[in-house]
Amino acid sequence: MKQASKIFIWIGMILQFFLIYPIIVGVLALQKIDEAKSKNELQTLGIITTFFCSLLGGIFMLCIKDEELNDAGINANISINENATNNPNKNIKVFTQVSIYLLCVLSLISLVFCIAPVARYYGITGLPLLFNIIQIVILIINVVIFCLNKQGLSKANIICFVVLELINITLIVMSVVTDYCLAYKPYYISYYGYYRYVYGIAGEYWVVFGIACFETILTAFIIILNLVKKQIRKNEGLPTNQTVPSRIEIELNEAKRLFDAQTITEEEYNKIRNSIISKYYK
Repeated sequence: MKQASKIFIWIGMILQFFLIYPIIVGVLALQKIDEAKSKNELQTLGIITTFFCSLLGGIFMLCIKDEELNDAGINANISINENATNNPNKNIKVFTQVSIYLLCVLSLISLVFCIAPVARYYGITGLPLLFNIIQIVILIINVVIFCLNKQGLSKANIICFVVLELINITLIVMSVVTDYCLAYKPYYISYYGYYRYVYGIAGEYWVVFGIACFETILTAFIIILNLVKKQIRKNEGLPTNQTVPSRIEIELNEAKRLFDAQTITEEEYNKIRNSIISKYYK
């Protein structure tokens, strides 16, 4: 339920970005899901999310069980222990998370400026729009995989970023070509009594050009930094993929440590232990 809630909240934020408030509510909801220790802490914000951000996301948020949140607490403690000796990886992860969400916002802004020239100018003005739509579809797939992977990059994410990089480069070229070669506006000269076509006047494409340039640089940084991150983990003898079977021992030991320290009760310990085992052996 936790991951499903996050996915639908992100979809709600992306589809309703122009209203602003779904983004604010969605960010608060995502933060609360990561920080909450009990499902009771999610009730108020879950109801607000249902009405003002994402219907399904809010419903799934209200259905999150305590076991999922307790499991998240253990993973958070593990992550803290790992990051204490691995600050570069932590910084790269934070940069990647922020960059992915920034790419989503920029692509939606670019979509507006790709649609505008279609209604105002003649010729083949829809080519940048086509590539922008493909870009958004790839981004949605990338975000879904990213959330399912607990906000960590997998090989599928890297492949999506490479595809996005190619699309960004294509958008840079197509925005210029369309403005100067494919999009035109008839201009009537009354003295001579004929029309002439004026090219290079669709200023919206220059906004698309600028956004595509920034996205190209940002996507390249994401790819390079995460390759560096994998190399760092490899040099330190750490697993390059966070979700590997050996982590079950770490999580079980962490749960046992909390029980021994009397931080959690025996009933809570058994629930957490069963949750960890079921996660790796479904």
